[in-house]
Amino acid sequence: MHRIVEIIGAKRPLRLALAIIIGLIMSAAIGLHPVWFLLWLAIGPLYLLALKSGNLSESWLIGFLAGLGALFPEVSYYLTLMPPPVAVVIMLLQAAGWGLALLIAVLIVSRKLGVITVFALPCAWAGLETLIAATSPHGTAGSLAYSQMDALPIIQIASIGGGPAVVFTLLVPGSLMALIAARELTAAKRTAATRIVLAFLCLVLGYGAMRMRSIKDEQGQLVGLASIDHNLKWHSATPQTDEIINLYCLAVHTVSKHGAQLVVLPERIESGYRQKEILPTLQRLERVAMQDHVSIVVGVAEMEDGSSSAVNVLYLLGSDGAVVKKYTKRHLVPGFEDVFTPGGSPAAVALGGTKLGLSICKDMDFHSTGWDNAKLGASIVAVPAWDFTVDAWLHSRMAMLRGVENGFSVVRSARDGMLSVSDAAGRVYWETGLPAVMQMRAGVARVPNGPGRTVYSMIHDAFGWGCIAAVFGMLVLPVKRKQSSAVSEVNVGV
Repeated sequence: MHRIVEIIGAKRPLRLALAIIIGLIMSAAIGLHPVWFLLWLAIGPLYLLALKSGNLSESWLIGFLAGLGALFPEVSYYLTLMPPPVAVVIMLLQAAGWGLALLIAVLIVSRKLGVITVFALPCAWAGLETLIAATSPHGTAGSLAYSQMDALPIIQIASIGGGPAVVFTLLVPGSLMALIAARELTAAKRTAATRIVLAFLCLVLGYGAMRMRSIKDEQGQLVGLASIDHNLKWHSATPQTDEIINLYCLAVHTVSKHGAQLVVLPERIESGYRQKEILPTLQRLERVAMQDHVSIVVGVAEMEDGSSSAVNVLYLLGSDGAVVKKYTKRHLVPGFEDVFTPGGSPAAVALGGTKLGLSICKDMDFHSTGWDNAKLGASIVAVPAWDFTVDAWLHSRMAMLRGVENGFSVVRSARDGMLSVSDAAGRVYWETGLPAVMQMRAGVARVPNGPGRTVYSMIHDAFGWGCIAAVFGMLVLPVKRKQSSAVSEVNVGV
């Protein structure tokens, strides 16, 4: 093993080539359908390459190349979301972030701080993601935390520290392995660091198991979901619009016959947007709500007559057909939704013994959406959505993680995506596969009420900002250098 490490340390081209290869392997761990354990296996070798690099600039380059390798298979997805120049810039910035995290960690390790250097990379990466989430128009998109959504005991730590705590946790074992392989720790410190890491992982897993057990499958309420996937663009209503609304009315009637008390429909269910086009749609759904004694959450785009400003909204229709609540989407997709004006206020209403939070699609990419729903006391959050088909699994899990972080269940109904129901532990109770054009998908699931506000709901991103503070601390912490024996002898002689 040490011979292999020595060869890697002596050959710069080999290190750079391995960085790209590791990045390509990591693409399967962070992509649209991630394999959660691959990231745990790949981080250690990548960090080792950076530790054995000749200088800090190479450490950054290793992370940058690995980032490009990991993101390369998703090029077509990025091009779907944004113009090519913007896609290139975004991918380069993400890869540069990987390089920065490795550079900072290597710099901290070079200061010979002992056992605490095990947390250099986890703190740097979690801190960087915290900064990105607080400033990016895409919120938490791209976080490593979403790669762990199938590792339920691990993601429960998000209820304390959010996504950054998940990122921190998954990087700790690989960081230890890399430091040991690079001989950056003495035998005594290696033993101490190993014990600390094992204890930390036991605490995380133990907490995860206890939290999952505490969130029981209690009696909640039956919720229906339905989606009609069509390829109509956003413009004036067409003759096909009537067919689509007829199918939605049929879907609501069908799921209500199976006991659904609440039905969640997708974002922007039709192509019209003017009041004279939207009003008939809402009136038809109101009649269905009254006839079937069911509440309906439905997303539409609307523009008031005489206005040049449109909004992306959802309506909550009560079982009496009345409008209970109107909510306007607050976080819009850059480029795709520039025509809309963002909303300003969160929304939650009491409904049949449940406090129902309301959000739309991209809203759930942001930590603040989860905080707001938790603050309003939501135990279930209804999320009309519209995905891009290929990101159906990933985008549904982004919403589910908000539920884990803040203690609520999530009912998400997406066009060109999945219909899904999950609890506050991230367990999926029911979901559909991918859609076909003009295919009606509908189902009913019993969704439990979430336990409510968590530690994370109250302290927000304190853990992530604490990681940033820890990085600065490790960079400026005074280092006590041991005097050499030769110097000691001279001093004694004097």
